[in-house]
Amino acid sequence: MSNPQPVYINTDQFFLTVKSFISHCWSKKYTYLILLIIGCVLALGVRYFSTPSYTATTSFVLEERTPGGGMAGLASQMGLDIGALSGASSGLLSAENIADIVRSNRIMEQALLSTANNSAWLLVNQYLIANPITNQGSWPKLLGVDTFLFQAAGAKNQIQDSLLQVIIKRIRKKDLQIERINKKGSIFNVSVKSSDPTFAAEMAERLVELTSSLYITIKTQTLAANVAKTEQKADSLRKLLGGKIAQTYSYQVLDANRVYTQNTIGAEVSTSDKAVLFALYGEVMKNLEWSRMMLVNQTPVVQVLDRPDFPLVDNRFSIAMYLFLGGIFATLFFLLIQLIAYSNNKNKQ
Repeated sequence: MSNPQPVYINTDQFFLTVKSFISHCWSKKYTYLILLIIGCVLALGVRYFSTPSYTATTSFVLEERTPGGGMAGLASQMGLDIGALSGASSGLLSAENIADIVRSNRIMEQALLSTANNSAWLLVNQYLIANPITNQGSWPKLLGVDTFLFQAAGAKNQIQDSLLQVIIKRIRKKDLQIERINKKGSIFNVSVKSSDPTFAAEMAERLVELTSSLYITIKTQTLAANVAKTEQKADSLRKLLGGKIAQTYSYQVLDANRVYTQNTIGAEVSTSDKAVLFALYGEVMKNLEWSRMMLVNQTPVVQVLDRPDFPLVDNRFSIAMYLFLGGIFATLFFLLIQLIAYSNNKNKQ
């Protein structure tokens, strides 16, 4: 078996070939200039006719409140169980679920059907104007009309429901991004991308606003219900106590007249009932104050850190970058054509 022969490269011949090719390209410099101009013009045309894209980002921080600590000890002394009152709702949601809440149909629908700032115009209509149905081949053929706008944020018909679901899925898939700054952090970024910068900014802010409201409502619903129930008890006892005070006063007036001495027993009973009601009312009011304190203590705090600032930056490449890319493609195309032509000339020789 023979050993393969080594391949030797003649460096002098290689450099002569390169020099000859460069001379050939230089002789076609005017052709290159024409191609370069054409490439730059085409690049500018691509940028001009491409749809602009803007991204609006709203950042917020979520401060969770956990039951326990000194308040739990004091509340237990008062006969209240913070864990029982807040545990049912605290386990339902956490910061891990924020992205799911933002993407939920409930939040997306409420945001799209809300009005733009300082306007009666619905956000969903802003989206439809920026994304016309007739210009989107991916839209399902739900309608027999060229244009469609939502008339009101109230009752929806079947067409509105169907179209709204299509819009939500489209935004959720392509235009919405929820980012947690770090895995254990409590800072979130909600970003919305759109060709309409106003829609992108208002949609991002509305999603954060609605998500915060729903999150706080769910996290505090048990404590809020307990406060409302205790307030009702306090109101009922206050009315009963007022009635007993009035009744006791009437017995005292009657007892001052010796003719009505038989009412002494009734007065004693009324005074005893009043004392019992006073004790019950005081206990309920004590529980009410503690329930209100726990509600405040356990309510999550959602604070917006950054809002979109206008003008929003266009996500497309800059004009300079398009010109650079157009020049690169024109140069590569020119070199390819000239390499083919140079090789053919060499073969003919």
